[in-house]
Amino acid sequence: MQSPGLFSPEEVEGRVNRLRHHMEQEGLAACLFTSIHNVNYYTGGFTYCAFGRPYGLLITPEKHVTISALIDGGQPWRRSPHDNIIFTDWKRDNYFRAVAEELGPTKGKVGVEEDHLNVENQAKLLHHLQGATLTDVSQATVRMRMFKSKEEIAVIKNSTATADVGGWACVEALGEGVPEYEVALAGTRAMVRHIAATYPNSDLMDSGCFSKLSEFKLNDTADKTK
Repeated sequence: MQSPGLFSPEEVEGRVNRLRHHMEQEGLAACLFTSIHNVNYYTGGFTYCAFGRPYGLLITPEKHVTISALIDGGQPWRRSPHDNIIFTDWKRDNYFRAVAEELGPTKGKVGVEEDHLNVENQAKLLHHLQGATLTDVSQATVRMRMFKSKEEIAVIKNSTATADVGGWACVEALGEGVPEYEVALAGTRAMVRHIAATYPNSDLMDSGCFSKLSEFKLNDTADKTK
């Protein structure tokens, strides 16, 4: 089942609808987001850890699909509001094939983040999206993210409160001869417990090489190994 997100479905849909309005105005057939911040923003909570593999979020007027590596199992789907495609490493550049297959034949403009998409991957994307042209949407999405909703402001306040809790725990752990890692552990423990109290139904889930092995439930003090 999908995990409870930090934001309501209405909040996430509002973000996607504003993006689609921009796409319509600019004549974009699709947007492929590759950065952590935009994938997170337009899914409402999926934060990937690349671990040597590309990740993406493909949005068209009809589709909303995260594209993730097999190493993450079903976690990206659980943290996404809509669809998810898993690609394997059995053949080089399967990620780009997955993007092309999901998007289908297109002769239009595809929005990408030029401040994140490197030269090599841009060339691979153009090779697999025959007939499409790439255009930058990074600055437009920055402007969209600048306007904070009430839900975002609430999360920001909870985050700063968590940082305060962790900071004071570090201060209280300081002492002559106390190792740095003990101070760090004190802060981490305090923040995890504060997050658990604030978001009792959420979970902290690794993305990357250990995502299928360990899941840390915020409402449980013990690590759960699958």
